[in-house]
Formats: sequence, C-alpha cells, structure tokens
Amino acid sequence: MRSLVWATLGGICFAVAIGLTWTIAHVTTALSASSDDRLETDASGWYGVAVVSGGDASMPAQLNYDYTLQDDLAVLSFDLPAGVTQIVVGSLDIFCWEVLPDGARGEDLWTMDAGTYRHLKIPAALVPTGGRVTCNLPPRIRTASFTTTATVFYNDPRPDLTSTGGGVFLPIELSLNNRDGPYDIAASNKAILGDAILLRPGGNVTVRFHSMQMGEVRDWYILVIGVLVGFGAAMIIEAFRPLIERIGR
Repeated sequence: MRSLVWATLGGICFAVAIGLTWTIAHVTTALSASSDDRLETDASGWYGVAVVSGGDASMPAQLNYDYTLQDDLAVLSFDLPAGVTQIVVGSLDIFCWEVLPDGARGEDLWTMDAGTYRHLKIPAALVPTGGRVTCNLPPRIRTASFTTTATVFYNDPRPDLTSTGGGVFLPIELSLNNRDGPYDIAASNKAILGDAILLRPGGNVTVRFHSMQMGEVRDWYILVIGVLVGFGAAMIIEAFRPLIERIGR
C-alpha cells in the first residue's frame, strides 16, 4: 500500500511536469502575411487600416503601434499629412480623437460604420494642415508560442471609396513601439522594410513580438519542472525500494 502511494505521488509529479513542459514548448502554426491567409476572414490577429486623402497620393501617413502584453487596449497613433480626410479601420471597437499641438486631447472623430469597417472622419480644420490622431482598440494578437505573439498589419484598400467621399489610399509608414522586448518581421507582402516599414495599399507585414516578461515566467516554469522531476524520481525509487531490498536479500 505504501509503495502504491509513493508511485501515485511520483506519477502526479511527472504528469504536472509534462503538462508544464507542453505549455512552454508548444508552438502554433506560423502566421502568413499573404492576402490569401485565413486572417483575412478572422480578424482576431490583424490590424486592417487605410488612410484616405483628397490630395497628394505619394506622401505617406505615419502609424505608430504601441502595446504591452496584458494591456487591455492597443494604441494606434496616426501622423497625417495635409489632405487626409478619413481613416478607415477594420474594427468596430475602435475609438479615436484628435491630438492637439500641445499634446492635449482634442475633438473626438466622427464615425460611420460600413460592414466591418469604421470610417473616422478627420475634422475639417485638420484636413488642410494634417496632424495627429490617436486611437484605442482591443489588441489584435495571436499566440505563436509561450513567449511570442504575432500580429499582422495590413494597409487595407478594400473599403468602398464612395463611402469615404472619394480620394486615394495613402501608403502607411509603420513604426513599432513594443515595450515587452524585441520583435522580428516574420513575413511581408508589398512592404518596404527598413528603420520603419512602408506598407503600400494592399501591403501587409507579420510581426513576431518576443516578451521578456513571459521569458522570465518560462524560466520559473523550467525550475519548477526540474523540481517536480526530481521529486517524482525520488518517489518512484521509494515505491520500488521494498522490491529492490527483497531482491538484494
């Protein structure tokens, strides 16, 4: 009976160690930046944005992405050139406002929904000069591994221009402010890579973000796994000790 108890406890230790190992070692299917990828129909892992201008089609809009893992909201900050009349985002949960030159919060952007797109009208006073717009929305991330998430950024040319009042889609220069740790470009399509990422209309890029915080958690898991394996081995040995002693006699 005593041997059975030790064997059971040892088995539990090994089972928990295996479960923790699976948790930190499991890797999901890599995301693709292809326009044919399933993310096009399941938007939970990508940001689809478009910037519509009635002026110069060559001047890019600048977009800064700011998000820390575990935050409730991601921040998209647009620096718009003169002539931009509308921002279109593939999310109905987004909320945007004008940022005044002194950094204060200005006018909320008027919105109109069309299908799965939210059209954000730029205030008339901001159109001739351009300016900054900040948006909050729920984060769009996919878990790639225990320490890594992946996100697709897409300069989305699919919204109907007739609903924007006409114009052209601008290229978007994307910069990433990730406070969790380093990131790398996993794949890209119609994107120019450099210090910033230039997404032409229809261009997209898949970015893997590596979390130092989750890396620390993984290290603790590894320590716990080692302890559990040690305890489990000791308990299994204790379970078989009476049998070994009988054989030794």
